[in-house]
This record gives sequence, C-alpha cells and structure tokens, in this order.
Amino acid sequence: MVYVGVRGWVLMAVLSLMIPGGLGVGRSDAGNIAPPPSPSSSDPVLNEATLAQIIRYFKTEYQKKQDNGKGVQFAAAINIAGRYCTAFDNNFLDGEDSAKVKEAINNGVKLYTGEKLVAARPQFFKRLPSIHSERRLLMCVDNNTFVTPMQNLLNNNQHGCVVFYTYNSPCLELCLNQTEGVQSCILDSLSMLTNHRGLKAFVFSQVYRNDIGEEKRDKLAAGLRLVAKQVPLYKCSDDSCVKCLSGNQIVPQCLSNT
Repeated sequence: MVYVGVRGWVLMAVLSLMIPGGLGVGRSDAGNIAPPPSPSSSDPVLNEATLAQIIRYFKTEYQKKQDNGKGVQFAAAINIAGRYCTAFDNNFLDGEDSAKVKEAINNGVKLYTGEKLVAARPQFFKRLPSIHSERRLLMCVDNNTFVTPMQNLLNNNQHGCVVFYTYNSPCLELCLNQTEGVQSCILDSLSMLTNHRGLKAFVFSQVYRNDIGEEKRDKLAAGLRLVAKQVPLYKCSDDSCVKCLSGNQIVPQCLSNT
C-alpha cells in the first residue's frame, strides 16, 4: 500500500488512534485470532516449581546489578515447547546466547529480540516520558514496524508455553492506568496473551516500590486483577511461586514484599 501526500499520513495517524496499541506503538493483531479453546482435564498444566526455576534463570542470566547489589528493572518473555513448563530442563532456551541477551538489554537500545526470547530494560529520554520495559515488549519498535516484539514471539509457536516476566510489578501510574492510553498502559495489549493457545503466565518478583503501602493496596489489587483476568498472574521468588488470583481476589502475598 502506498500513501501519497500529507493527507495520507494524517489519515494513518487518525487510524492509529482507532487500533488497539496504536500505529507503531502496540498493534498486536490479536483481535483477529480466534478465542483459545476451553482447557480440558487432559491439558498440560504449568508447574509452579518449574516456573520458579525459569524466573531464577532470568534473574541470574540477564539482570544487571546496582552498586548496592540490588537488581535493576527488566522484562523478558519466552515462548518455548510446552514440556519445558511442566518439568524444568536447563536447555529450555537452547539457541539463545545469554551473554548476547545481557549485552543487548543493558547497552544501546536495551532491547533483545530472539527466536524464543525477547527482553528489554526501560528506555529513558531527556525531554520525553520514559518507556517502561513491559511496554517496550508490547509496542512496536518504531513507526516502520507494525508487529510488536511480543507478537512476533507468539507467532513463532502458537501452542508454546509463554512466560511474560517483569522484575517489578506493573506500575499503577502508567502500566495499569487505563487513562494513560496505549502508549503507556499495557492492559489492552495483554489480549495477545489471552488469545494464545498454549500454557501461559504473567510473572513479577516484587511489588514496585512506589505502589507499596496500605493507601495503595486496593488500587493495586484492582489493577493486578485486570491483568489476572487476561492471563494467569504469579508472584515468584527464586524458590517458589504463588498464583495471585484466588476466586475474584488478589492474594495478600501479591500486594506486598513481606
């Protein structure tokens, strides 16, 4: 398709506001995918102990440490054979070079895109708002790209096991704030995970520091509930994971770091 003149580009900009994720910001085309089939008792089940080992691997291999020894924020997502999410195997990311991943996300564009793995750190600008790491995986890299890193990853294996991980929980100010629109809020873009047919999980390790406290507890629970309604939500330490949604409530372990 060829667009000629200023009017054509204006039309594209207008259309971008009508597309979930925006033009070059978060289009996933997930709306064109048929809803996933209802699970049956014979379907494989994601193993929480295995999930904890996967998260420990992410943190060990990819996370940069601050001078005080604490880890920095990053996000990573994988799409692997389902068997690797039911029993841990050290070769679950065979073909993805850990050194190259760590180099890519901690220097330059701070984004890595591979066959089984995508990862990012936040992107900061002098005069523009920062782009959080979760959002970077769910948005288009630039205006010449119309499929997000996450959608590309999902397209590689429509029945694989997908784990979307962020070290800190999605923030209330931007990532879970629906008034911010698709450039910042990740909720609409999670539909691509909802529609994925394989095993899946959205995981964080700790509650974001600005969202801790009794005064924000209810708001945080409401925001995390919106995530958990679209994709199974877990909080994982190095040794174990807890599923955040029980009934229609977010469990206390997912609302604090104690």
